[in-house]
Amino acid sequence: MTSNSHYICEFNLNDHEKIVIKSADSLEDIHFCDDIEIYFISDNQDYRLFFDCFQYTLRSFIADFNDAINNKLSLHSSIKQDLGYLWNEYLSGESKITFIKDNNSWVGKRHILWSSPGGLDQRLTTWLYNNENGEIILEITPSYKWHFQDPEPGENYITYQQFIKNYQPLLFRTIDREVAKKWIIEAQEILSRVEARDL
Repeated sequence: MTSNSHYICEFNLNDHEKIVIKSADSLEDIHFCDDIEIYFISDNQDYRLFFDCFQYTLRSFIADFNDAINNKLSLHSSIKQDLGYLWNEYLSGESKITFIKDNNSWVGKRHILWSSPGGLDQRLTTWLYNNENGEIILEITPSYKWHFQDPEPGENYITYQQFIKNYQPLLFRTIDREVAKKWIIEAQEILSRVEARDL
């Protein structure tokens, strides 16, 4: 996203952290199919999380957080380790872990909120789920960059074994239900504004 990108909306987690949606166009000019970017921004770090069309992103955001508020995102009983760790092991194709599948895909994939776009040095996966206490959890984890591509000349390549040995989640936050409800209302209002103009 260029330096003249526009903030479409901000979802404040606390005084120091927020999720930000940016676009090349302002909210007054954006259309359903325009691309937007999502960042997690804190005092000392910005993570680029996602890149896709406005309408799809806002609708899935609303649906997933509604599910989380209603405690519909509990982890499958087979998930005993960190989601990001398991996801990397699943994608590696070499793991000895038994992965339970639903519709030919690992059951943990249901909790992916966003995946960062290709071409970045740092690949990230954002997860949304309810823990055993029903709390809403947002987690950002690193994904191995070379699961499905070869390293380019000059890249700082590491093997998957090196990566997974040092694997750690980047961010783990509990989101208050009232905060999540506020985010949904904000997202719906923005979506309605664009719908009123585009339809």
